[in-house]
Amino acid sequence: MFKRLRQFFSKSSTPVAGPAADAYTYTVLECPGCAADIPYDEAVDGLNWKKCPSCSRPSLIPRHLGPFMLYAIAGEGGMGRVYKASCDLYPDKIYAVKILPEEKRNDNESIEMLRHESGITALFNGHPNSVTAVEFDVQDGWAYLVTEYVEGETLETRIARQPEGLDEELVLKDMLDLTSLLESITSQGYLFRDLKPQNIIIRPDGRPVLLDYGIAMSAEEANSLVDLNYIDGSPHYVPPERLIGEIDDARSEIYSLGMVMVHALTGRPYFQLTGKQAIAEAHVNGQRFSMTLIAPGITLELAEVLDRMICRRKEDRISSFTELRKALRQVATMTRRGPYFETTTQLIRLGDIAALRAGKSGKSQFHDKQREKTRKPGDK
Repeated sequence: MFKRLRQFFSKSSTPVAGPAADAYTYTVLECPGCAADIPYDEAVDGLNWKKCPSCSRPSLIPRHLGPFMLYAIAGEGGMGRVYKASCDLYPDKIYAVKILPEEKRNDNESIEMLRHESGITALFNGHPNSVTAVEFDVQDGWAYLVTEYVEGETLETRIARQPEGLDEELVLKDMLDLTSLLESITSQGYLFRDLKPQNIIIRPDGRPVLLDYGIAMSAEEANSLVDLNYIDGSPHYVPPERLIGEIDDARSEIYSLGMVMVHALTGRPYFQLTGKQAIAEAHVNGQRFSMTLIAPGITLELAEVLDRMICRRKEDRISSFTELRKALRQVATMTRRGPYFETTTQLIRLGDIAALRAGKSGKSQFHDKQREKTRKPGDK
């Protein structure tokens, strides 16, 4: 794996296994630009950038934390930086290691938050749509959380590649998978609390995986720590009740997921505003428009589900992920009925959308025709 690293041994010129493996350290890095040697002291230079003495190109100096060798930056956020890492014990696997920012490295509260994140992540290790926690430890004053490294691209990146919006059937498939995980999380009394495209990775096989349980906690804990001076979450997806100090529950997560779906389907956030305060005010007081106006290219059935997900009042939303999964399955089934459904959907988009936008009866007429055409023998 480490083609750019050269091993030197203080006791032997040949790699050794077992306890004797501690006799060596990585002390020279090969410059990716000119292949010159970049000497370093891991204890001093590890996880810092150092210039090549020949071409001045900077390279990240790797560092061991326990059995893990951190060698490349994978991501960064408010809770810390994430590195790609190998493991001495399992050299064929790649891991993701999160460490705290420099200013929080000795902060006991931050260390406990990282430990807490590790514990909650591990609760859902068996779910195929959740990242897997491996371990939490503190070595040489560095607290770190290790998870599997998930190959793929974030939903954020995928949206950026297709700014006109993603395919409805693909979005439905991904969201059905994620609602399975979110149903499990909420049924066990927890809230993820940070649903956003950046925290969803689509694997090469098409499976979505939820990352970063950094601000996840039990519903009871979340609602005992209300502080309007500091709001957890991401501005475009945060539920309005959290912004005004009301209680979060599964319906809050449904709201956030609805906002993520709108972004994925249209290529833009629901509230296209700049500034956290303006976005927050829109969540709390902003008018909600029918998704048939915001995303006229999606099916009417999905538009109706989304309208119910992003209602301002919790009481008006879909009430649970069990109910949401049922609704999304019904939409997914309808979108796969075959050419007739696709053709009639296209026709209503082109011919009757003006009537729908004006609030006329085109929608009910379409549904009557659709039911008639898709009715099976024996149906009433």
